[in-house]
Amino acid sequence: MNKAYVGDVGTKIYIDMGIDLSDFEELKAIVKKPKATGGYETVEWGFEVLPENTKIMKHTISRGELDAAGAYRIQPWGKKADWEGSGRPVTFYVFKKI
Repeated sequence: MNKAYVGDVGTKIYIDMGIDLSDFEELKAIVKKPKATGGYETVEWGFEVLPENTKIMKHTISRGELDAAGAYRIQPWGKKADWEGSGRPVTFYVFKKI
């Protein structure tokens, strides 16, 4: 992902999980994101397996998801038949437009 800006739509987020995700029933991320009014809120974003590389999960940013500048902390989560759990958190930054 290149630089992301407040209001961007269609930006792709890729997270390399280092394991084959093709048999996972559910992929998402818990996102701690800044609020425009101050503080943070926690939301969930759905992810999918990248077809050409099943170790990578992908999310496409929708309208309103990048609604404030600052640090966004993402912790991937997945579930399959015999296991569910979280991955290592990552941080990216969203910048104000000029």
